[in-house]
Amino acid sequence: MKIKILLIFLLLPLFNSIANKIFVPKDKENIKDAINIANIGDTIIVDSGTYFETLNISKSVVIIGNDSIRPILLEKDTSKIAMLDINDASDVIIKNIVTKGRGLSVTIKNCNSIKLANVDIESGTRSDYKTGAPGLFVSNSANVSLYRVKCIGGKGNDGYAVTGYATSGGDGGDAILLTNSKNVIVEQSELIAGDGGKGGIGTLFIGPDGKKGYSFNLSNNSNIRLFQSIYLDPFHIDSTSEILTSVLQNDNYQIIDYYLDQNYPNPFNPRTTIRFTIPQEGLVILEVYDLLGNRIKSLISELKMAGKYSVVWNAQDLSSGVYIYRLSTSNFVKSRKLLLLK
Repeated sequence: MKIKILLIFLLLPLFNSIANKIFVPKDKENIKDAINIANIGDTIIVDSGTYFETLNISKSVVIIGNDSIRPILLEKDTSKIAMLDINDASDVIIKNIVTKGRGLSVTIKNCNSIKLANVDIESGTRSDYKTGAPGLFVSNSANVSLYRVKCIGGKGNDGYAVTGYATSGGDGGDAILLTNSKNVIVEQSELIAGDGGKGGIGTLFIGPDGKKGYSFNLSNNSNIRLFQSIYLDPFHIDSTSEILTSVLQNDNYQIIDYYLDQNYPNPFNPRTTIRFTIPQEGLVILEVYDLLGNRIKSLISELKMAGKYSVVWNAQDLSSGVYIYRLSTSNFVKSRKLLLLK
């Protein structure tokens, strides 16, 4: 009898640590209450419907919406904080959710191992800023995975008339704004930048329209990868951000041969883009050498599907000169020269 009691006592923590499932609205009326009672590792299953909530996630949880008719998360008021704020958390999974914010929609800050899958993120025009809000803002985070995520930046505020003159329209929000982060992968996703606001119309002056935002705005990041995604608007990549690899999903032609493009721009300082195509799956190696044959940088060394790729190389730590980049596969090798001028 004493042995049985001792076994129960020893096994009790194991039973308590088993992840639970919390159903919304069956167990809890709203998602926020489900998050508050959830233990680390619990799964919150959200039924179809519209939820007017602002959520803060700071612990390891899984939130899964109905796969066929995804629940819609709407901002409940005009608060200036993000409607879905994942902060100081790790091992968080968000799946099958639609978020529509009046301002900033989703933020991931100071986090590790965050996964968003089949999530639509749409930001709006902010009342406290002239510019539109980014669809997704990621800061000081690592190991972030975005799979089949649609990010839409908010529209910039329109200008207005001031004593005969007029102000300019605000710039549109970026689809994804990424700062001080590493190991971020975006796959099979759609990035749509926000439109700029219209310039104000005064009796003496018409203000200029705001500029459209960026599909991807990167600042001080490393190992950022974009695969099989659609983006129509340009990127902004600062000199401290590292390599970006991409495949365009909306290329509808069939690739029949290997090809290594000349880098652009060339000459460059300090970043340049190298594009190449491969007609079949295989190990792809893209490396940079100096004129003495010393390898300077390995840009890619991994298995790739057939497709059209581009890599942004940041050579800020190198001196001016001529370098050679080489693409090699099991049955193709091609080298080209590039010129770094500082």
